[in-house]
Amino acid sequence: MLASTSLRGMRESLAGQYSTLFELNLHGGGNEIIAGADDENVFDIVQSVAIHVYVCSKPGGTSEVSYADLVGRRALKYAALASRSVKDTEWRRILPDTENCGFTPQDERGVERTDASTPHL
Repeated sequence: MLASTSLRGMRESLAGQYSTLFELNLHGGGNEIIAGADDENVFDIVQSVAIHVYVCSKPGGTSEVSYADLVGRRALKYAALASRSVKDTEWRRILPDTENCGFTPQDERGVERTDASTPHL
């Protein structure tokens, strides 16, 4: 959902409908490799998982997209999710790329960037 080309229209619609979007990427996808990280999915599935929180506080205008990663073993993710909230998560603002409207951090070439050394949740 965060960057799939087939869901571009959905992300555009969400960005147009909500004033603030929080995207917590829990990773854990079977085909996802994060350098330097021992990462597990929070469920027994192959697909990556993310938590989305959307706020509609002002009609129209521009939306802000904030992103955070949570990488690691399943038990660590459960503990972090149980002890934190949206308010005390270290979010970083991102600008969805114009071509795909992806809700993930991009480098200057528009390539998704995941950094296992980034502070997570």
